[in-house]
Amino acid sequence: MLKQGAFVILIGVLYAVFAGMTFINSKLMLTNPYPFFVGMMRSFGSAIFLFVYGMIVHQQVLKSFVLPKNRWRDLLIFGALVHGLVMSGLSFCVQYIDPVKVCFILALCPFITAILQYFLGNEVLTPKKLIGLIVGFCGLVPILLATDHGKYAAVPQHLEILGTVVCVIATILFAYGWIIMKRFLKDYSHYPLEIINGIAMLVGGFVSFILFAATTWFDMKALTFTAEFPSLVSAFVVSSLATYMIYAYLLKTYSATFIAFAGFLEPVFGMLYGVAYMGHKVTPTSIGALFILFIGLYIFYKEELRTNPEQNVIIDPDNK
Repeated sequence: MLKQGAFVILIGVLYAVFAGMTFINSKLMLTNPYPFFVGMMRSFGSAIFLFVYGMIVHQQVLKSFVLPKNRWRDLLIFGALVHGLVMSGLSFCVQYIDPVKVCFILALCPFITAILQYFLGNEVLTPKKLIGLIVGFCGLVPILLATDHGKYAAVPQHLEILGTVVCVIATILFAYGWIIMKRFLKDYSHYPLEIINGIAMLVGGFVSFILFAATTWFDMKALTFTAEFPSLVSAFVVSSLATYMIYAYLLKTYSATFIAFAGFLEPVFGMLYGVAYMGHKVTPTSIGALFILFIGLYIFYKEELRTNPEQNVIIDPDNK
């Protein structure tokens, strides 16, 4: 089991890389505005790496890899949603809204998950959880109303609204996709996550390919790439792989609830990246919004751990 200090460092790296992935995506879209093509490259590139790794390390498991039809359905839906529609949607929206806003919206994923679980009949929303939800969503309002920086300040309002709506929809689909994956892993956690994610990313790549084909009619001549495109796509693929591999590793020892509580770190790193690479200033509005978001998460997860005692921090004390 990871020592506490190592865990804190690793979860910090997780959300730093995740926020960094958003900014790499933003840089890609500023210079190469082809969201579906980039989503396709990201998913296929990650899937190829994971499959090669899986064939080398998990040869015996692959020979006995068998799933019933309903579990194949879950895996295909997860891949289509999270690695297809969500990733393509996020690439689309960072053309029109500040990546810092994207980080804040994505930080609401735990709240959205709880709401979806409630409507699916798998979650009970106690008064304290509702308070946490309301406080968390209130933390997002100042960020949504804030003026964008740099290039995004010149984006027409209707495109900014479109980008925000797409980002919110992508976050909802992301949350729903992981609800499906949680159901899948409940029965098939013995299969290597590299193989599971590899299959899901392959499906996501095909979804992005369909979107790309539908919007360009395979007209590759219409695409004009900059010299830095290969390096940016490579960085995007590597950051995606790092995010999912670290998250999978942490899930072997720590509960998803505890890891998700640290989701407020994503907008923290988002603001830091904004200062370092986009000339943003850390304003009282952003600090206040972050503080409100943290309070909402704290209220929500404190109640979650009280009402669901099985959601302990450590879920496998023998996992070294």
